[in-house]
Amino acid sequence: MSSHKCRFTAAEAIAILHEDSDIDETDDLEDMPEEVLQVRESDTSSDEDLYDADDAGSSSDHHSDCESSSSVQYTARNGETWTPLLCARTVRSNPANLVRVRPGVNPSVRYKASSSPYDCWKLFVDNSILIPIKTHTTREATKNDPNFHLPMEKLEAFISLQYARGIYSKSHSVDFLWSEKYGPPIFRETMSRSDFVKVKRYIRFDNKDCRSQRLLSDKFIHIRETMEALVSNCIRNYKPDWSLTVDEQLFPMKNRCPFIVFMPNKPDKFGMKFWVIAEVSSKYVCNILPYLGALEKDQRNGRPLAEDVVMRLTSNLDRNGGYNITTDNFFTSLNLAGLLSQRNMTIVGTVRSNSKGLPKEITRGEEEKFSSKFFYNSLRNSMLVNYQCKQKKNVNLLSTMHNSPSTDATEKKKPTVIQFYNQNKVGVDVFDQMARKYTTHAGSRRWPLAVWTNLLDIAALNSWILYRKCSGSNISRRSFILQLIEGLRDAYMVKRKQVVQREMKPAQRRPSGKRRKCAGQGCKNNTVTVCSHCSKPTCGVCGNGDWKLTECKNCTT
Repeated sequence: MSSHKCRFTAAEAIAILHEDSDIDETDDLEDMPEEVLQVRESDTSSDEDLYDADDAGSSSDHHSDCESSSSVQYTARNGETWTPLLCARTVRSNPANLVRVRPGVNPSVRYKASSSPYDCWKLFVDNSILIPIKTHTTREATKNDPNFHLPMEKLEAFISLQYARGIYSKSHSVDFLWSEKYGPPIFRETMSRSDFVKVKRYIRFDNKDCRSQRLLSDKFIHIRETMEALVSNCIRNYKPDWSLTVDEQLFPMKNRCPFIVFMPNKPDKFGMKFWVIAEVSSKYVCNILPYLGALEKDQRNGRPLAEDVVMRLTSNLDRNGGYNITTDNFFTSLNLAGLLSQRNMTIVGTVRSNSKGLPKEITRGEEEKFSSKFFYNSLRNSMLVNYQCKQKKNVNLLSTMHNSPSTDATEKKKPTVIQFYNQNKVGVDVFDQMARKYTTHAGSRRWPLAVWTNLLDIAALNSWILYRKCSGSNISRRSFILQLIEGLRDAYMVKRKQVVQREMKPAQRRPSGKRRKCAGQGCKNNTVTVCSHCSKPTCGVCGNGDWKLTECKNCTT
């Protein structure tokens, strides 16, 4: 090359570099034009900034390049170091989000789940739940009524009326629902009002006789076995998709209960809190835990409540499922992100500005509106996003799933992390909204019965999701529950109809014609009609609700 120093434009300098193949890197750089030197330096720096996904070993290599672009670092009080990310690059996805397990319905239950709403519901509320309830209820009822009898058909008919009460309205009283003038006929046709009230009064979910000893170790023992059996069925029947949400559910009630909470920001304010993990796409409930307040503090072994809840809810998930957990600022923390990474799971969630491990300099809301700042923690493999959503308000999100800072092209310039969070944070909230639309919950003084209604709502919702997936039907949830009601009460209706047809006889009267007090439990009526089997005085109320029938209820059951 000529030693004459002349001036070139940038385009001419680039052309010279590509055309002159005789240039050697060991030549004297002083003889090269100044503009060419500047172009060579800029090309070298740009090659260093580009990230080749095929040559990189992991996403952490990308962040080491980004960190090298800035010498500024922010250190939190606990020693966590954060480095600004200044550019958006194409990087590999997190290996923890690679799905190696096929999600969906368990093949062993697919045929039964598609048969009918009743068969699908029985996958969740099976005999392992119903038989103990039948046993404990009978044991409790026979203490006051030795003639009490609760066959399985009658228990399922009682549950069907609980679902029917949720369809019509939980605000209606029992007297209104069984009214001949105003009440729906399905209630009177299925079961008498006195039988429904009696089963509701005596229903139990554990052995009350030895409860006092078990209460010393577990305050939720009244219905613990029933809930664990339902959760086990939910886990066995379905493998969720990769995106899950962890959040709280406030089940409204004001019963006398040692762990009722008050949440002023909720519509109902008072109730029992449950921790729920649900699938985002279908709102399928994968696991649920009760919140017992300070009563369960000793069982956490010093672990914070938020971390303990998430780790317990995700304990039954497959580590090869590539799951991502979306949480709110109550749960999200750097320590939880590290614990989930050990299970090959990622987390995306809002984080409080005063959270441990975050420097105050990177969480301040003093930037321009709709501006974003990205930071990376190489030790935790976590990215932090600080987005100025309003003039005096910002939001902070922590993600171990995303590792490339990017925003959309709209006016608000929302980061990709925030868009993902907005789409995946609603799993539990939508489930709660759907469950409360046709809830079986009604007024009761016993909190275990209230929890039982919440479990029935979860069983109905999960079975509806499975039925739609297996049968391919686009059935609405209301139609599904109505068909479920028919399936639950069919067996008891057939048995009751056979008894009625067999005993349809003219009313028998005492030869003397004198009235005697009815033998029905708690009945104060006087009658001349007697039962055709036991010859005991039976009035029209206690004689199957019809004065023409001469068979008392004890003989009917």
